[in-house]
Amino acid sequence: MDFQNNTTKKLFFTDIDGTLVDQKMNFHKSEKAVTTIKRHSDLIVPVSSKPAGAIYTLLQRMKLNVPFICENGGGIVIPQKYQNKFKQVPHRHIEIPEGLLICLGVQRNKILRDLDNIENKISQKYGLPNYFIISPDMPQSSEEIISLQPYFPHWTVEQIREGCSPQKYFDVAFQFKKNVDIKGEIKNEVISELQARGHTVLKGGLFYHVLKGCDKGKAVKKFTQIFVKTHKTRIKTIGVGDGENDLEMLHAVDKGYNVQDQNGKNLLSKFPRIISVPQIGPRGFSWVVKQVYKSP
Repeated sequence: MDFQNNTTKKLFFTDIDGTLVDQKMNFHKSEKAVTTIKRHSDLIVPVSSKPAGAIYTLLQRMKLNVPFICENGGGIVIPQKYQNKFKQVPHRHIEIPEGLLICLGVQRNKILRDLDNIENKISQKYGLPNYFIISPDMPQSSEEIISLQPYFPHWTVEQIREGCSPQKYFDVAFQFKKNVDIKGEIKNEVISELQARGHTVLKGGLFYHVLKGCDKGKAVKKFTQIFVKTHKTRIKTIGVGDGENDLEMLHAVDKGYNVQDQNGKNLLSKFPRIISVPQIGPRGFSWVVKQVYKSP
């Protein structure tokens, strides 16, 4: 490719919950690091299981108007500010309130049908209540919002409403109800049934996530390809995450970093290509940014 200049632009792909923000959705510990990235004219690209609306709302609070990857790699969102640089997108895309959504995954209606069928099948097999699975996707009432509080112990009711209500397109989140005795073998059977139907099941910090035809790593690679093609510049990619569902993302970049979780553990330390960060969450993210700009 004919690059227009010899500078190398850095792209920071980062998980949100437990990496860019803490458990209470505060971002003050990573604010200086974000400012450093902007000062160098580099780009931060949040990557999350969250839907586009929830990510967009959080980024507006952080004064970040940047592209992002939503729903575990199901889609790439290009905000209005960046659309003039992404005029020719070689993939199916739709306009959504948050910008241009490049669709990478299979849309979620089939996943919801399959999860419902599996829940009915297993509840009959083991004599469980009809609904032993709970999903935070688009609850309709205040009672449903409140029923989710045990699954978001560090969030306010308003944060739960904000994080769960926006429209989703690809990812279905679920958890086994806390007030029902669900043995490990039953949980494994639910996951195996989903996988047998061609779905990918990821374990996030709060919920299981079910998707099809996409992952964070593929989305990171696709965004990188589009960025290089449209900006005609050399790039270096950095990935930062705290959990197992960030693994594909961290393997898709030039250099991947695993920050410690809230218990001070590096959950991905067994993977030799991934660098273990000696700091928790947003402090770990800040540590990574300092290390990157120290390097030649």
